[in-house]
Amino acid sequence: MSNDETRSIIGVRLSIHERILEAAVEQFAADGFDGTNMDVLARTAGVAKPTIYNHFKDKATLYLASIEHMLGRNRATIASPSFARLAAREGLLKVAHELTWLFGRDDDMLMFCKMCIAGNDRFQTATDTFLRNGPWRGTDEIASLLRVWHERGELHIDRPSFAARQLSELCKTDIFDARLFGAPALATEEECRFTAVEAVETFLARYGCKMTGG
Repeated sequence: MSNDETRSIIGVRLSIHERILEAAVEQFAADGFDGTNMDVLARTAGVAKPTIYNHFKDKATLYLASIEHMLGRNRATIASPSFARLAAREGLLKVAHELTWLFGRDDDMLMFCKMCIAGNDRFQTATDTFLRNGPWRGTDEIASLLRVWHERGELHIDRPSFAARQLSELCKTDIFDARLFGAPALATEEECRFTAVEAVETFLARYGCKMTGG
């Protein structure tokens, strides 16, 4: 994300607090916790260094807040409540495309994931924050969409939370594990689209009813 994008997302001017968080996501993802320089972070955010400490008491607090901010930004696109208005197949494809893009092409998420996996006792709170605000809360929100489609008779799902985790795992196929364990290349857009479509078809083969929309 460029500095201009950091300071203005979809045409909305960011608050100082949000600018600091956007800069923190960029900096921590690029340089890790120990490698992040607060003077550089302040310049990226376009604020004075003391301003950062007016909003966050220390670097560790900012690190945790940046994890929550990055994951919240992702959840807003992956499981938008607006998807519930769509037919099940169309809505599932929206979710799957967002998930495969996240797993295959989002470097910020990948680097935070790696940092949390490699964390030591000092960062156990960061790992907990990542799990709580990422995989766990994310699949809870996907499960809410699945319940809507189940209640409309488009899907038949007895355990929505379990099914949401299944869908998430299907969206990692061939595009995430290699990156997690060191492969530098992004998944291509075509690879992400292919994985998303195949994930939805597999999911519907298990949970779809005769009328799934699309």
